[in-house]
Amino acid sequence: MYIRAKEKRNPNSSKVYYTHKLVESVRTEQGPRQKTLLNLGTLDLEQKHWKPLANRIEELLRVNSDLLHYLKYRSAGLALCKIAGAKKDVRKQ
Repeated sequence: MYIRAKEKRNPNSSKVYYTHKLVESVRTEQGPRQKTLLNLGTLDLEQKHWKPLANRIEELLRVNSDLLHYLKYRSAGLALCKIAGAKKDVRKQ
């Protein structure tokens, strides 16, 4: 799993926005594909912390498979808060 940034541009101005997604690589008959597991919204986190955050989320999903279902139907901010302070843990590493 990893976090991908998606660039979005406002067509009426030159502003650029980024949204972030938790993505999983999956092998299919047609070759490797990426599956979006969770929309994270806009992360206020340095890119060097993305992989540890993705690893922490993956670890929590292994322990509690129902967590992904819960996170998909909540806001990204609430979702990240429910991940046992993952942002705080990531910065310590």
